Amino acid sequence: MSSPATHHHAAPREGPVLIHAGLVAIASAWLFGGMGPNGEWIIAALASPAFWFLFAEARTRVRAGDREGVYRLLRWSAPLATLALLVVVSALNPSHRAAFIYDDLVLRPVPHIAWLPSSANPLGGLRVLACLGGLAATGLAIAFCVHSRQALRNLVLVLALNAVALSVLGTLQRQTGATGPYFGAVTAANEAWFATFHYYNHWGAFAVLHAAAALGLVFRTLRHPPARGWSFGPGPLLVIAALLIAATTPLSGSRSATAL
Repeated sequence: MSSPATHHHAAPREGPVLIHAGLVAIASAWLFGGMGPNGEWIIAALASPAFWFLFAEARTRVRAGDREGVYRLLRWSAPLATLALLVVVSALNPSHRAAFIYDDLVLRPVPHIAWLPSSANPLGGLRVLACLGGLAATGLAIAFCVHSRQALRNLVLVLALNAVALSVLGTLQRQTGATGPYFGAVTAANEAWFATFHYYNHWGAFAVLHAAAALGLVFRTLRHPPARGWSFGPGPLLVIAALLIAATTPLSGSRSATAL
């Protein structure tokens, strides 16, 4: 992805970027997929170091004379910057304001600049931007700071094992009749929940993604089996991991994920 001149300088950031990305992904999954109380703000705070990683990477590439790498980083970051600008402008130009009519909460139109982007929920828009922007920056940091394929496979393995742990948790909770996540310690937002996710379709998407990731590692072991044979390597365990994750999609009740 980058010129050889930048590999030597970027290598020290590779480990911290991978550790940070893993922590963000794992924390997001255990924090109800970011849908818990203040979950989006917490994930935004956890993901915020990614912006520093990107700044440091850009500075390293500038000093190394890697103009192509700098331009590529700017191009990849442009959609996120554009979205952030639109959300901030709309937050400064609210189109509605919350008001109570008797006991009902309604959104009341207010004067605003019609030709500019506007928002009916400015704080909500900023909250989601902070969360998703941090996650997007984390992905960009991986793309530009990590150069080792083995390191990326290790990250995928850690995330797949995390999905297995959540699958076991969700299965145990379903079998024991728990009334909410963490065996009822947290009140479920609705009846359609599974593991730590407040909605089973969200879990279904998570499970399909991580089952596919585990299968990707399985195919890698088939192409590059250990000297003693495929059955003596991690391949069989990865197959079991993929099956454990995939089995939770019908158990969770997500029909769309089960169909996939």
